[in-house]
Amino acid sequence: MTFLAVCTQAWIYNRQLQEMQKSTNAAANAAKAAQDSLAFAKENAVRDRRPWVTMPFAVCSKPLTPNEPIEVKLKIANSGKSVALVETSYRFFYASSESEHEVEWNDNEPGSVGMIIPDSSYDLTATSTLTLTKDQIDAARRKAKKLFFKVEIRYKDSEGNSYKTRVCVQCSGEVVDTGHLVSCETGGEVR
Repeated sequence: MTFLAVCTQAWIYNRQLQEMQKSTNAAANAAKAAQDSLAFAKENAVRDRRPWVTMPFAVCSKPLTPNEPIEVKLKIANSGKSVALVETSYRFFYASSESEHEVEWNDNEPGSVGMIIPDSSYDLTATSTLTLTKDQIDAARRKAKKLFFKVEIRYKDSEGNSYKTRVCVQCSGEVVDTGHLVSCETGGEVR
């Protein structure tokens, strides 16, 4: 009889232990879900209030002229909700295709440093040390070669978080004489 009572008691304790383990696991899962939710909310809050810097506009300031520096006027804009501390750098190159001349982003010509408040922009003129001959400009008109202009915009928000925007535009064909630049097939990203 005592043996039966001890076995019944052990079975009851075992069932209680299983229920407590289920309860503990459920509480741990709920705590993990709450932590994940908080991390997601923080990440979304940073993403929502961060600066978003782009280059919505770029044009050659004058038609390409043999043996003269190339100047590109561009607009740097912040469509985000906070101030962006911006540093730009850029690189010109002349090639048959974008991949023919892979540019290391740290090999850029120095650009500018500035601050852009939310929903505003500033204009910048980039001047190249690269000059083109008449034959090179004619090859660009025939689309045999292209002039590429790559811009890297590095910026920070007020909390010190770092971001990058990379833009690639090109000049070839009929746009050589108008000064308009068109987007490259690759080479653009916002992080």
